[in-house]
Amino acid sequence: MRRATRWLVCVLVGLGGDRVRELPDPEPVWDELLVAVDGCDGLASGPRCLVLGPGSLRLWLEGERSAAALTVSFDDVPLPADRVKVDVDADGVLVEISAPHAEGTLVLVQEGRRRFVLELVPQRAGYLAARSELELRRETTPVAAVRRELIERSADLEETDAHQLALYDTELAFEAGDWKTIVEAPWRLDETSPADADIAALDRAHVQAAYVAIHVVPDYAQAIAHLEAARAHPLDLGARVNADYLAGVLQQRLGRPAEALEWFHRAARLARRVHLDPVLGAVVAQQAVALAELGRFEEVGALVRDAESRLDAGDALGADILGNLIWAQMLVREDEPSLPDPSPTLRRLVAHHERIGEASRVAGVRLNLAIAASQSEDLGEAARVLETVDRAQLPARDQIFVELVAARVAAAAEQPNVARGHLDRARLLAELGSDEALALRTRLARAELELHSGAVAAARAELEAAEAIEARLAQSIAPAAGRSLFSNARRRGRARHVELLLAQGDREAALCTVLGARARHLRGLAAGADRTGDDDERLALLLRYEQGRAALAQLSESSWELPADELAQLRARADRELEQLDALLSQAVARAEQAPPPWHCRDVRKSRSGQGLLTMHPAAEQAGWWFLLDRDGSIEAQHVPIDESQPDDPEAVAQRALAELDASGHLHELRTLTVVPLGAMVSVDFHALEPLENEDGPRVTYALGLGTRRPPSRDRSVVVIVGAAGNLREPRAEAEQVRAAMVGAGWSSLDAWTPGQEHQPALLHYAGHGHHAGLTGWGSDLELASGVLTSQHVIAHQRAPSVVVLGACEAGMSDARVIDGGMNMASAFLLAGAQLVIAPKSTVADDDARALAGALYRAVPAPGDSRALATALTEALAVTQRSEGRYTDWRAWVP
Repeated sequence: MRRATRWLVCVLVGLGGDRVRELPDPEPVWDELLVAVDGCDGLASGPRCLVLGPGSLRLWLEGERSAAALTVSFDDVPLPADRVKVDVDADGVLVEISAPHAEGTLVLVQEGRRRFVLELVPQRAGYLAARSELELRRETTPVAAVRRELIERSADLEETDAHQLALYDTELAFEAGDWKTIVEAPWRLDETSPADADIAALDRAHVQAAYVAIHVVPDYAQAIAHLEAARAHPLDLGARVNADYLAGVLQQRLGRPAEALEWFHRAARLARRVHLDPVLGAVVAQQAVALAELGRFEEVGALVRDAESRLDAGDALGADILGNLIWAQMLVREDEPSLPDPSPTLRRLVAHHERIGEASRVAGVRLNLAIAASQSEDLGEAARVLETVDRAQLPARDQIFVELVAARVAAAAEQPNVARGHLDRARLLAELGSDEALALRTRLARAELELHSGAVAAARAELEAAEAIEARLAQSIAPAAGRSLFSNARRRGRARHVELLLAQGDREAALCTVLGARARHLRGLAAGADRTGDDDERLALLLRYEQGRAALAQLSESSWELPADELAQLRARADRELEQLDALLSQAVARAEQAPPPWHCRDVRKSRSGQGLLTMHPAAEQAGWWFLLDRDGSIEAQHVPIDESQPDDPEAVAQRALAELDASGHLHELRTLTVVPLGAMVSVDFHALEPLENEDGPRVTYALGLGTRRPPSRDRSVVVIVGAAGNLREPRAEAEQVRAAMVGAGWSSLDAWTPGQEHQPALLHYAGHGHHAGLTGWGSDLELASGVLTSQHVIAHQRAPSVVVLGACEAGMSDARVIDGGMNMASAFLLAGAQLVIAPKSTVADDDARALAGALYRAVPAPGDSRALATALTEALAVTQRSEGRYTDWRAWVP
């Protein structure tokens, strides 16, 4: 709340004449300025900064947007500019101060109404003396004896000094392996804290206890409680960063890489902002691991390359960080075996840890060296290194990898039963730790072993179990966080499954496995047929989002009047608030996925005569692709090898597949063909390839593989939307043209549309700007006059017109890097309930979009049947494309 400074004037009227007397000005009433502090040797209530001598302090004002009215003084004297450095960004204000003395009062005042006061006082002499003597004793005396002496000395100290010394004992307990004290002592010391206790030391004890509860003696409930206790002191900046970091590690241990990544992002952003480099290095390493577990391999590579250029493996911290980064790289290599072998770096790390006597780290890096050798198929080296690993030094998760490497070694030695024993142990350990990601790896490894051994039925069972785990894991990852990339990283195991099914002659199961590669991860986002049971919490999230966007739009209306510096600050604020609003949308999408509808392969397959379905998947055993054509209840499987002269040309592969299917008569007399493209094939224009491009060829549509069977809409209304004003000339004319054609055919025209309205028209036609952006397309949007409409916004509402035409650049663009094609605006409308979306996959010329709109609506059916309208528009698109090549990039998409 804003408060004006109060001044009191008292007027007194005396008996001897009129006299006015001004009383002294009272102290102003200050609002609290929220600040987090780093750089103190200790922190006490007050707040007081406990210091050993003059030094540098970092004060973090989160959420502050300006430092223009910020003043800094020390003992009532303004600090000169060379002692104060102020840096502002979208997250807040960082003030770095060089205090002139070790004692005094530091005051920050913002806008003359908010204040932060920090007393700088020397660390307590009694505690310092006792700790210094104990540190000297620690160099020559066993830690147990030092701890006993600490207890004896505490009896002679004042309460606060004894309390600080007890907190120091939690550090000694780590060296002694006294995990019980580490986990339990912070609670006792928290409850018995004297008024001037060292908050920072207490927070460090809670953070250390959380570390032990995560890594050493797993007790995740204790870890959560300790992290919450550390965050209870917002004054301590270091505790906050470390608590966020460990919260991410905990989410990793719980098998939630997407949630872990969010915590790491928060910790890294703040650590980078306030120059906490040691913490930042550790966070970045764990970010890389989380990204690897999500299948976001390109980002992992970028982090590893950057770190390797900065870190010194001979430095203790650098070695730890580099070790974690190499582990992330090895996780990637499990799915991408062609990546470089990290063994040389790992050998240097082993030597470093052996030199300084870190047994647990030596064991961990040696295990990584054994894994790297097994990934390179050097199983003899893997076996030799594995024998040197001290398993007693490894945490539970690493024990699973020991068994996996041992299984690979045994399999190479033609000892399948021994290998099965190791894999059984690995699976049981993973299930015991509720680690589904590692359970997935054990299933895939067992399938490989059974395939090699000729046990086809056992291999199939393992691959089916792996598919189920992969589907659950993918569903647990927020779509915008990289679900598509996670699924893509597991394509090799799926390819093995498909080829095994084909080898067994079970083509139907192979087809459904391929279709499920895309549809299983999308089904939770697909609107069901019944929208009467809307989730109140999801609708509340969407309402907050709409209100926030409206407030931002109103804020920007008068922004043109602001000076440049204030405009930059407003932009930073808008970016931050947009990020928060996007988080609301992500929560709404997650709510929509809470009860995903079942997916049935039979709903996708084409059962009527003259209808066909074509899909494909990369091959596993041989370079190339498997194409599967489903027609009239019969499935044809065709393997098409990669042409070595055109290794990166998916169109050439698709053309050869169609030519072979046509030559064998499988495409003859097809009236319709639905293509469910995967991976690199999402970029191929199948409708423009022979024989599909011929006039007598089938009408081609593209599909997500969901196969939803919603009844046709009987609605008789349409809505035509013109995008935000920009550099386009034709959208308004295009809109009038479409509206006139539909109204002329008897349809009624609506004046407005929003994605959340209960009544959805039969047709939505959009003319304007569109973008394909974000991770695998999850930042895609359309520019409406009322603001940006994002893919998540459309999906979150779970409502859409039956037929949608998007005259917008990139509205149907897919990401060829991922097996499921990622997201775009066309897919968003399909997932929200549309039964047909016509959209381009690339940029389109303004006049071409208008001309195509004219062609699409030349023969509009009578109102009241959305299915007839969809058929008419699809036919019109096909005819126009075959007569004019400039419309090749447009596609008709169905669920």
